[in-house]
Amino acid sequence: MQSPQTHFLKLPAVAAAVALRKTAIYGLIKTGDFPAPVALTATARAWRSDEIESWIAARTAARDAQAARRPNGQTAAGGAT
Repeated sequence: MQSPQTHFLKLPAVAAAVALRKTAIYGLIKTGDFPAPVALTATARAWRSDEIESWIAARTAARDAQAARRPNGQTAAGGAT
């Protein structure tokens, strides 16, 4: 059951929310790394907003966990900040 705040997002809104293009989104869906859309009708698809928000939160948490494992002052490229 959806919460009152959950709604459906069409592809342009999803792409804007995650800052990825259509091909990148569908590539991530194919590898299981992005939520799949929900069939609304025989031809219409949309994504649940809560699943997109969870994906964004997971990406942010992964970034934060990776940053926490780096020695102080190191960037992702290995240089000092």
